[in-house]
Amino acid sequence: AKTPAKVIIFNIFDADHYRNLISWQSIHAGKSPRHISPTMPSIRANPSTGEYIERPNPCPTRDSVYRLCDPDWVDETFRDELMLKLVLAGNNIRTGTPEKSYDPIAELASEHGLDVTLDTPERLQDSIDEIMNHAGMFDSMKIIEKVEAFAAAHDRRALYVLSYGHQRIERKMHEGMRIDQEFVDFLDREGLPYIDTMAAHIADYENFNTSTAEYFKRYYVWHYKPAGNFFQAFAIKDRLVDMLDPKPIPYSD
Repeated sequence: AKTPAKVIIFNIFDADHYRNLISWQSIHAGKSPRHISPTMPSIRANPSTGEYIERPNPCPTRDSVYRLCDPDWVDETFRDELMLKLVLAGNNIRTGTPEKSYDPIAELASEHGLDVTLDTPERLQDSIDEIMNHAGMFDSMKIIEKVEAFAAAHDRRALYVLSYGHQRIERKMHEGMRIDQEFVDFLDREGLPYIDTMAAHIADYENFNTSTAEYFKRYYVWHYKPAGNFFQAFAIKDRLVDMLDPKPIPYSD
């Protein structure tokens, strides 16, 4: 009732796929004076078993945050977190002790339906990324199914916007690889309307005679700068207008 518009614009940033899996941001991001990295609502997902569990914030109130001062409570609450296991394995790579994580990550990969061989730091890192992406893409697909169910129940339609940090787009340009291909294939398979801003940037880059690094300075200061916001708005515009009825006066017959 508060937001009666018929079209929902649903933005999905490249890191959102795995951010949904994080129950305590400190596990993944640490802390800084600028950001306390709090506990969060999160999802427990395993595409191999079909597990998809929405979990509430473990510290939802001011007083409950003090639970984080209790090491026993922290250990009991977070010891089985997928992201914690992956972060610890990454730390072992950086400290030169990757062998500590070969068996635990191989077991975790098997639980998630992945067959991996771990005998080098490089293979361990690849497996960490694969497990995280595999679970993250699965939970995102489940979220989209819920968005579609909500939209159908309220006579609305959703337009999905896939947005990216410039590093992801540059990797696609130079290596031809994108981490979310499985998710894009899902959107295509389900016939859902979406805007792929990665593809839009790659097409736009064809109009320039410069390095990719210089190209992205035009649009990004880590996040989008104003020119990037303008670029994204125009990437969305035509598809959005197609979904509107009646259309805005400048686009009406």
